Amino acid sequence: MDVSVAGIRSVGKSPLQAVVRLLRDAILRGEFAPDTKVRIEDLRARYGTSLGTVREALSCLLAEGLVVEEGQKGFRIASMSVADITDIMTTRSVLESHALTYSMQHTSVDWEAGVVASLHLLNRIERDSAAFGEWLAANRAFHLALCSGCPSPRLRDFLVSLFHQSQRYGHRLLSRGVVPRHLSDEHDQIVRAVLAGDVDLAVSCLKSHIEQVKGELVEIAALSPTPRDPPE
Repeated sequence: MDVSVAGIRSVGKSPLQAVVRLLRDAILRGEFAPDTKVRIEDLRARYGTSLGTVREALSCLLAEGLVVEEGQKGFRIASMSVADITDIMTTRSVLESHALTYSMQHTSVDWEAGVVASLHLLNRIERDSAAFGEWLAANRAFHLALCSGCPSPRLRDFLVSLFHQSQRYGHRLLSRGVVPRHLSDEHDQIVRAVLAGDVDLAVSCLKSHIEQVKGELVEIAALSPTPRDPPE
């Protein structure tokens, strides 16, 4: 896949959209250490764009919770901690449960088909433990498919932001050589309840699943101190 600014622009994206995507992906992969200063000039050179475009991209990622602003000092990569991932996953549990409930209340054949298709892809990828990066993307797509029938665009957008924030911890799991637990049974249980139209059971399975994942990511966060900038 072409991940250059030129490659992204070739499919109709603006320079700003291209830099936002590339920088977001780099942060999620852990290419920029948490809690370190963002060097705007380095990003300008890295992506071959203007300082203004880099600053706009950082403002977009500020809204997504991936960077933080330090007054007149510029931006830092958002920190990672036990408290942070606990808050992310707890909020996800509440909002994702609401979104799934709304989706089931507005169910359609197309929505159910999308959920089943996303589960099938996730299960296929999960069989290959080496494809962890693909698994993270497919797992996110599965959960977003569960919520895609929710009629509230704001709720759906906020869930996308929460997934981006939690995905940083997932990539850190990968960097330590840890393969995720076998999750297909839990995902299957959620989808079976969805297809049966049992809202209470589907939500219960989803909450239990998120709680299990939260415990694993909390363990990773506890073992992962976030360094500050080295002395200049």
